[in-house]
Amino acid sequence: MNVLPGVMPIKMKDGGFYDEHSQSQHAAINMTLPYVEAAVGAVPLPGENEPFVIVDYGCSEGKNSVHVVNAIIDIVRRRRQDQLFNVIFNDLPHNNFNRLFENIYRGGFKQSLLAADEAGKNVLAFASGQPFHLQVMPARTVHFGYSSSAAHWLTELPKPAIRNHIYFSGATESEKKKLSEIAAKDWHNFLNLRALEMKSGARLVITMVASLTGSKRDIKIDDKHKSIYARRTGPQETYGAQIMLDLINEIVQQLALEKKISPQEAEAVWFPVYPRNLDEVLSPIMESELKQKFIVEQAELVQIACPVFEKYLQTGDSENYAKSMTEIARAVMETLLLNQLEKSELAKQKIIDEIFDRMQSRIQSQPEYYTFFPIHSVLVLARK
Repeated sequence: MNVLPGVMPIKMKDGGFYDEHSQSQHAAINMTLPYVEAAVGAVPLPGENEPFVIVDYGCSEGKNSVHVVNAIIDIVRRRRQDQLFNVIFNDLPHNNFNRLFENIYRGGFKQSLLAADEAGKNVLAFASGQPFHLQVMPARTVHFGYSSSAAHWLTELPKPAIRNHIYFSGATESEKKKLSEIAAKDWHNFLNLRALEMKSGARLVITMVASLTGSKRDIKIDDKHKSIYARRTGPQETYGAQIMLDLINEIVQQLALEKKISPQEAEAVWFPVYPRNLDEVLSPIMESELKQKFIVEQAELVQIACPVFEKYLQTGDSENYAKSMTEIARAVMETLLLNQLEKSELAKQKIIDEIFDRMQSRIQSQPEYYTFFPIHSVLVLARK
């Protein structure tokens, strides 16, 4: 995959596969809706006949993005029914934008428009293939920015990234330090660019994978979550998706022992996500020039009940549960793995199929252990 300098080869499995297997990402968005409602309600409205500009930074194929954009539009319309909107769906240049536009025009905004004949008059949709680690919008144009399950992706990795694991949870202290330095640079850059793009009084809501390390605040867990969580046998993760990524790592290392992949290939497999703790989320806003640009309105750690595990508890269908959990992992990781293995396309696909077949079998054998309850940070910023 050809990518821009400084942009990782990150691409979700397309053809609608990610859309259909992004239940945990959808749950993260639903968790943010109360934060979104409060934040949107505080944004100064533009002048009459001027558009309210919304940007989703990291829209992917768009099913989940359209869901939250509809909510944002509805909140604004309670204040001004005939408000005009410009909506910018942003993602990497190799994103599946065809599927995005299908989601937009196959009913994406229908529930939010005053009437069908207003389509195209009150809401105009645009797509941006500019990586959000670069400037996406003109200065001082954005009223409301949103980003869910996106800002945790890294722009680069040190070489080697993590010798004996595919994820941050298995890194040595020195490896973690190198990764944290890249993540800190990425995060500061992301926030600085959003500050440039936002109008005074604009709001930005971000949620991303988090770490419980070093947190001075309690994690927010609702009562429903607690009852579901009590049914699992796996440990409390320190990092988001840790149990599932540890499982994939075990399978990758086993394939190397079986000589189905080389030790070099096993070492090259990585999942380039950095789970920031709450101090890492807040430190650039509190300790750099960004404190002159943003007000922190809310900053919390939240743990979400796994929606697929919740369904399994209702049905007891371990086979379908294992299949669904494996497809969630595949939707995010398959294209990454295709880029990381050094084999023919046919041989790579065979190895990837074996990784996920083994994953499904392991999950089905211990469904109460192999689940994950996503750990997210939620940040609401107001532009000064």
